[in-house]
Amino acid sequence: MNFIRFCVERKVTVAMLTVTVFIFGAISWFRLEREFMPELQFPQLVVLTGYPNASSQEVENLVTKVVEESAGTVKNVRRIHSSSREGISIVTVEFLWGTNMDLASLNLREKVDLAKSKLPRDCGEPRIEKFDPFALPVITLSLSGSISDKDLLALARRPVSELLEKTRGVAAVSIAGGREREIQVELDQSKLTARGLSIRDVEQSVAHANIVYPAGTVKDDTFEYVVRVLGTFKAVKELGRVTIAMDRAMLSSGVSPLHARSQKQRDLSARRNPQPITLASLGNIHDAVAETASYSRYNGRPNISLSVLKQAEANIVRVAESVKEKLPEIQRKLPAGVTLKIVYDQSTFIQSGIRSMVKDGLLGGLLAFAVLFLFLGSWRDALVVSMAIPVSILATFFIMDGKGMTLNTVSLAGLAIGIGKLVDGAIVVQENISRRRNNGMDKSAGENAVEGANEVFAAVTGSVLTTVAVFLPLIFVAGIVGQVFKDLSLSVVFSQMASLVVAFTLVPMLASKFALKEDPSPAPFVQNIRDKAGKWVDRYNRLLDYTLVHPGKVVLTTTIACLVSILILAFMPRAVFPRVEGSQIFIRLDMPMGTRLEVTDRMARKMETTLSEIKDIESQSVIVGSLPQEGLQPLGSHQAQIVLHLGKRRKKSAAALAATLKKTFKDMDLGGGRLFFFEQGGTFSFLGSQGAPIVIEVKGHDLRKLEGVARGIADKLKELPGLNNARAGISEPAPELQLEIRRDALADLSLSVSELSETVLSAIRGKVVSKFHDQGKEVDIRVRLRPEDRRDARAVERLYIHSPLDIDVPLSAVASIQNGQGPSEIVRYDQQRTVLVLADLSGRSAADAAARIQPILDDLRRDEGISVALTGESTRMSESFKSLQIVLVLSILFVFMIMAAEFESLWKPLLILLTIPLALIGMALGLLLTGQPLTAMAAMGLVFLGGIVVDNGIVLIDFVNRRLDEKMPLKEALRAGCLTRLRPILMTAVCTILGMLPLALGIGEGSDMQQPMAIVMVFGLFVSTLLTLVEIPALFVLMQENVFNPEGRRLRIDAFKEKFQAMKQKALGRP
Repeated sequence: MNFIRFCVERKVTVAMLTVTVFIFGAISWFRLEREFMPELQFPQLVVLTGYPNASSQEVENLVTKVVEESAGTVKNVRRIHSSSREGISIVTVEFLWGTNMDLASLNLREKVDLAKSKLPRDCGEPRIEKFDPFALPVITLSLSGSISDKDLLALARRPVSELLEKTRGVAAVSIAGGREREIQVELDQSKLTARGLSIRDVEQSVAHANIVYPAGTVKDDTFEYVVRVLGTFKAVKELGRVTIAMDRAMLSSGVSPLHARSQKQRDLSARRNPQPITLASLGNIHDAVAETASYSRYNGRPNISLSVLKQAEANIVRVAESVKEKLPEIQRKLPAGVTLKIVYDQSTFIQSGIRSMVKDGLLGGLLAFAVLFLFLGSWRDALVVSMAIPVSILATFFIMDGKGMTLNTVSLAGLAIGIGKLVDGAIVVQENISRRRNNGMDKSAGENAVEGANEVFAAVTGSVLTTVAVFLPLIFVAGIVGQVFKDLSLSVVFSQMASLVVAFTLVPMLASKFALKEDPSPAPFVQNIRDKAGKWVDRYNRLLDYTLVHPGKVVLTTTIACLVSILILAFMPRAVFPRVEGSQIFIRLDMPMGTRLEVTDRMARKMETTLSEIKDIESQSVIVGSLPQEGLQPLGSHQAQIVLHLGKRRKKSAAALAATLKKTFKDMDLGGGRLFFFEQGGTFSFLGSQGAPIVIEVKGHDLRKLEGVARGIADKLKELPGLNNARAGISEPAPELQLEIRRDALADLSLSVSELSETVLSAIRGKVVSKFHDQGKEVDIRVRLRPEDRRDARAVERLYIHSPLDIDVPLSAVASIQNGQGPSEIVRYDQQRTVLVLADLSGRSAADAAARIQPILDDLRRDEGISVALTGESTRMSESFKSLQIVLVLSILFVFMIMAAEFESLWKPLLILLTIPLALIGMALGLLLTGQPLTAMAAMGLVFLGGIVVDNGIVLIDFVNRRLDEKMPLKEALRAGCLTRLRPILMTAVCTILGMLPLALGIGEGSDMQQPMAIVMVFGLFVSTLLTLVEIPALFVLMQENVFNPEGRRLRIDAFKEKFQAMKQKALGRP
């Protein structure tokens, strides 16, 4: 082509263009954002609605159902599930993949706003949040020291959090742990009763005494002044002087309630000289800390955890570097003995994963160069071909930067896959140029380069386009699989197109520039390898002779091997994504519902002592009780979570260590507590969003019946091998003191149920009635009864209720108190009450487990109105594989269309496509030998092979067609094509295999996800390449002699007739 001649003749121009690619590619390398995973958008929105002091049943009926009904009318809603807990409703709305979530959020907000009129008056404003499982802190810091929790929390806010939030790219700093300062007003029940006051009187008085109130404006001749009443407390002791009421009866604090009521009924004349009743005379005022709701420790020491969250567009690595640069400055401002340490750094994992991918790429490139040197025998030719790798990769970086892509482990995996493929075109071009030069063609180096490149232009272009045709449809795949592989497919497509340009511009130019008139004699070790390779070529020649004589036997043998491989794959364990070795183990301790926080903490400390003696555990973080920052899944006072950070040089895997810990804690007395172990499932652990790989949904209306069915299923699952932690997802009923109201008694006292409830709430839990302002901070002022007046059930019975009739009566007079239990959480799926049965896998795939579980569910006896369905990973797996099957069919169709256009034939492309099933042999062999399950990543490797395997056939058939056009006999043309194209076919295959080998071996952090794909490609390409060299000649001979050759077709028909007649005579018993 004229373009190739232009590149060979204008060497300086091509060199300058190459330098330009190097410059822009290097700039793009530094500009590209580093992330561990590509940006994923999950089609889920969460509606959070608070309903203070309401039970889970009230939240379900009055809030959750209303929100669910309104959300169900939004367009593209796929599924709705909810959780109703005490005081809060959480409704999760799942949309179809591909939905515009910004528009969906607006539509959902509109529907929820229309339904707000149906919500209770005391209900909070519904809040809509996007679901993002990757919204993890960039860095988690631990602040600890030998000072009080209150002072430590103050330091966490200022200067630590204050300085961190000023760092570039930091959106917010979430603080967990510590104890808040709180002004506590603890009232004496007997003093309140003696003075005829209620706790609500005190609340109102304190609230009205601590205000700043605008009172209008005053004008003079020049200015206009704003009048403002400044009534806030300046010191804590001022609270004690707040007047609650006037004591007209001069009653002492020691008067009994009965005598106090009789005194109030005296004549007005008996009352004299009213005196103010101050807050200090009714109880005690403490400047203390809030009641402990949680404990946080790091390596056994109390700490405060600070989670640094990045801005939406900020880069994780750069934010982490900025934060780490700020830490020395912050440490200098902390008092002696207080330390600030990094507990978790997301950027280190990202950088480690990217470095591993880069190392794998470099190693693959070096191995490819070594192969080229051995095959070509000239370091000059090998260097010319190897130049295609850096130039193509840098050009890909430039395109990725222009497309707004990020540099992540997925996109780098695409480049790692493509490293071997990047030199395919260059190998074929350089090998053809070298062959023409070595065959003694009396032409200049430039002419050999131009004609050699032109001769293989169609074959190389077709092979690259078939690879592109395989990868390009992946960007249209819906769901998580499509989003994950979009960057991978684009990086492969960009790199392949760049390599195609390099193969016909830079390679011919360099081949003409550095070509030698005579190839130097190879090194002794190279010559020794060539001699041994020559013997293998002779063996292949003999095998080729057999193939051309007995093509039917060869095709039958490979067909049987393919069928056996399909059977192996059909019975192979399956999973959505491969198991990723994590560096953390999560242990959750569940004590009996209602267990006090202090008891749970004592059990957690007992476990910490044992864990601290295990060498493989580098550090441990413990959280006991609930924390506001934990969002949708807070821990209760009966729960604790221990996060074990494993050392990099540990002797045991996370799974083996978790099994050891289970045995260790099995015999430990934990006071009735249960332990659940969860390994860090890698980046894709969020796919088990319902809590486990195996999930069974039991739906109906009656919670008791649902719980009974769920427990029965869980008991049966415990008997199945390969399942761990089989459990019914039933929240334990919370122990309650239930007040049964006597309405007649309330009516006699002119009391309402609401007034009674408010009084009981204020007395026991207390209310934050105002804020104390101190140095720019707001401190809660909480009013409630002193501890001895609310300690137990008897104390609650003695609570006095002040009625509008100015009469105080004990709570037991208007309500009966009894022990009871109430549901702590109600779960709904598809607007039906649901109880989940969960189970974790251990040495068994989700598909295998599902096959064993389904018969149990089919034989289950259940009442009418109760439905049972198996969901979880098995459902997601079927969806993922169905999507990949469609992509595979589309890829094969596009590959066929490209080859048909190239060869101007329909049967030759079909003949090449018949070699794709050969990859199944290698795929089954590879997965079987390495013990890997059949995952979406492995299936993706097969899809990739669909484009790579056909390249060998294209190069081979293209050469055979040229010889047939020269009137060469069929078998001689096939022999010449196979022997001539043997070297480039083996070179391209070996380079691709070696480029993928580091990934297949799982070298480097973050390679676990791509390892099954690499294994399939290595084994599949190895087997299919060897078989293609005999399968295509055999198929070509069979098709040409028996289908397209009229004489051969007639002979086959006659032979079939003779066999049919013989069988007919034998059946009739005739000789």
